This record gives sequence, C-alpha cells and structure tokens, in this order.
Amino acid sequence: MTRKNPTSPIRAGFDYQDMWGLHLCLEWLKKPHLYKWMKFETIPEEVEERDFYLDDVLLQDQNSRYHLYQIKHTQNPTDEKWEWDDFLKQDKDSKGRPKNSLFEKWFLSYFKEGLEGKIEYAAFLANGYPADDIKKYIVDNKIEICRIKDELLDVYIKIKAQILDESKISHFFSNFNFIIGQQDIDELEKNIRESFNT
Repeated sequence: MTRKNPTSPIRAGFDYQDMWGLHLCLEWLKKPHLYKWMKFETIPEEVEERDFYLDDVLLQDQNSRYHLYQIKHTQNPTDEKWEWDDFLKQDKDSKGRPKNSLFEKWFLSYFKEGLEGKIEYAAFLANGYPADDIKKYIVDNKIEICRIKDELLDVYIKIKAQILDESKISHFFSNFNFIIGQQDIDELEKNIRESFNT
C-alpha cells in the first residue's frame, strides 16, 4: 500500500511558490533595471490591514508600482481542473458565517485603500488547468467578463453578488491576469536550471 503524506500538498505548494519566485528572480537578473526589490509572503507597506490576498510574491518596479502574484499548486493538475465554483465558493467560518471567495479576496486586495494607481500587474498563477467553460472565456490571460455577463448570466450574478460594486468589476477583470495551466514543479525547475546554465 502506498502511503500518502498528508503534508505533501502543502510542501508542494511552497516548493511551487519558491520555484516561481526563483523564475522571477532570474528574469530580474536578466533585466536588472526592471525592479527595485522582491519579497515573499508580505503585504505592500501602504496596506494597514492584514487581510491582503495577493501576497505570495511582491515586486516593486523602478516606478514604485507593484507586481503582485498569488500562486496555487494542484497535486493532480490534469484531473483537478479549475471550475467556476473554485473561484466563487464561500466556505464557512467557525461561527457558520460565509468567508470571502477567491474572487472576493483578490478583488478586495486589488482595491485596497492606499494602493490606488500603484498596481502595475496582478496575477493568479497556477499549474492546474481551467475547465472548458472557463478556458474559453480567458483571452490574453484575462477573463472576458462582458462575455460572461452575456453568455453565463448565472455566473455573473454570483460575481456581482459577492463583489457588489459593478463599476469596478469590469476594471478588475480587465486588469487581473489568470495564468492557469502553467508548467509543474519538475518542468519549471528543469527550465530554471537550463536558464542558469546558458
């Protein structure tokens, strides 16, 4: 019988995050003028509240604007595809109250007080693949929210119910990147090693 360590998904998630951090460091080394600094698991200095969810990797460019990455690793990326419910589900807290969905967390973080005009780039980055009914709405790494409103009204209604501010929904989805279906840890590490050797 194969023993599965319950902590292996957590460790793999941190490894994946570290690998992408190393990949971004490599890009920075190739173009030293791009950024001032890079930090992991932190929040921008302008944000006073701790509930900030674009915090896996932060970079600040030479114009003092932020590049924010939230990174997720899936153990079985070809089997566990990202569905709309993965982005919209609201788990319950200890008192039975709904928690924020992923969309809510990223939206609220993107529009945090103090960050107005200071975000150059924000992305969700994952090795897992999008389900077909998500994939067809992602163009140039952006979810085409206008098409969602026209063609998947039930999904749009859920998004609107969670985010509330319809005037910002379009802005958020026009600027937030969904980079899904990226290379897994082993492939990413191999490519990083090859880059260092060239």
